[in-house]
Amino acid sequence: MTDLIQMLDDQNEPLRIVYYGDPGSRKTTYAMAAANLGRIVVLDADHGLKARALRRHGIDTSNIEVHTEMTYTSIQAKLFQVATRLADGEQIFALVIDTATVMLPYLLDPIAAKAIQRQRAKGLDTSDFEISLDARGELSEAFRKINRQILDLGIHVILVCHVRRDIDQATSTVRVGPAMPPGLQADLIGLYDYVLHCRTEEFPGLEEDEGSALTRKRSIYVAKDRYYALPPTFVDPTFERLLGYTNGEIVRETDPVQLAAVARRKPPEGGDPGVQTLTPTAPDAAVPETEPEDAG
Repeated sequence: MTDLIQMLDDQNEPLRIVYYGDPGSRKTTYAMAAANLGRIVVLDADHGLKARALRRHGIDTSNIEVHTEMTYTSIQAKLFQVATRLADGEQIFALVIDTATVMLPYLLDPIAAKAIQRQRAKGLDTSDFEISLDARGELSEAFRKINRQILDLGIHVILVCHVRRDIDQATSTVRVGPAMPPGLQADLIGLYDYVLHCRTEEFPGLEEDEGSALTRKRSIYVAKDRYYALPPTFVDPTFERLLGYTNGEIVRETDPVQLAAVARRKPPEGGDPGVQTLTPTAPDAAVPETEPEDAG
């Protein structure tokens, strides 16, 4: 009888990461930095990748393989091809979706076509067709199926998402998270190891704004650090640096990038000047840090 027991320390742990944020928050650049560590396959739904711009950020674009055909059938075919290549021993380091937000409507096409066909079979007018709640459920299930295929590849997975701001009508509470339908957003938060809210901040003397990411849930902002490995405000959160922190090769106490960011900030009023802190000073600066969500 085959022994199915596997020790936890022996398990391969590819990372599952969601970068989300406003336009210009560098979320795509952070994801593409994985190409400096190996070949990556990119499902480019945004059609916005620019080799010259990525090279200016020090990214090895020769390791980026781009797939731009965005139909449900073509996406499934590409994932099957990647799985086959991996089974044949080819080295593929990571799969990236840029962006999952834009990819989602492409999955709607076959679902909407079936719904319209059903409407016509009933003799109903389809000139002003709106997708039903049932069809929206089918859309969510289609994405979940693709997400399962991706996670089953056994390689690093990076999703890039736009940002979504929801307001609870009863309490007027704002929630900021990845731009996906609520059910799918909950799936990503549950299944992925890191959910990072990317943003930029201006500092005097810097040629470019400082880029950082919130790594833990903070007030209205959705974030997650399953490993509890990252600083709460993680400066220059490229995939390379994220992997270094996860593996323990980089620690905040000696990380020159993080320490330089600390030096740009004055110590808190009444605090010990020797204590190094790093809290956001963007519009959400006053929001206190909280403990990370349950790693489950």
